[in-house]
Amino acid sequence: VYGTQDPSTQNRKCLFITYCAAAFENMRSLAGKYIDDGYEVTILPVTKYDIAADMTGITASSETVPDEYYLKGLKGADICRDCGILDTHPDMIVTNFQYDEYNLITTVDKVFYSRNLRSHCNQLIYVPTFEAHSVRADDERTRKLMPSYVCTPLTVVCDKIILHSPEMRERYIECLSSWTGDRYKSVWESKIEVLAISESDTDQEPLNS
Repeated sequence: VYGTQDPSTQNRKCLFITYCAAAFENMRSLAGKYIDDGYEVTILPVTKYDIAADMTGITASSETVPDEYYLKGLKGADICRDCGILDTHPDMIVTNFQYDEYNLITTVDKVFYSRNLRSHCNQLIYVPTFEAHSVRADDERTRKLMPSYVCTPLTVVCDKIILHSPEMRERYIECLSSWTGDRYKSVWESKIEVLAISESDTDQEPLNS
C-alpha cells in the first residue's frame, strides 16, 4: 500500500500537475498523504486544449478555477501557475495527462508530455485522470475499452502508477501485460501500487460548473 510514513521524505518537494480541475480529485488524497509525510507539495494547474474535429486547430479551455478549490483539505500545499517551476527539478512529479501528443481530442503544452517531465524530476508518478474503483474480471465490454486509456505513453515512461483499489491494480496489470506480453508482467506488478484512502478522503464537494 502506497503512502507509508518515511522519515527520509522530510523537506523533499513534490509537484502535482493537473490539466483540469475535475481530474485533480483523483490526486487529492495522494497529495494529502505526501503533506502528512513531510513533502513540500505544490499544485500546478495547466491549460487544457481542445483539438478541432477536423484537426485544423486547437482552442484553449476557458476553465477558471480559484486556488481555494485545489487547496481544499490540503493545509500546507501551495499553488503555482508558472511552468518554470519544472526547472527547479522537484524530487517527484505527479501528473494525470497520459497521452502526450497522441490524443485526438485533448492536449496540453508539450512541456508537460511525459518524456519531458521525466527529465525534470527524480521520480515521475502517474495517477489516472478518472478511475473506476471496480471492474469485474468477467466484464468484457469494459475490459475491451481499457487499452484506449491504460496503454498510453505516460504508463510506460513513469516510475509508478498509483491506483485506488487492488481490483483495479489487477485489471491494469492484465491489460498492460496483454499489450506488452507476459514477459513484462513483473514490470507492471512492481510499477503499479495502491493508495489506501479513507471515507473522508472521498467526501469532496463537486466542482461548480
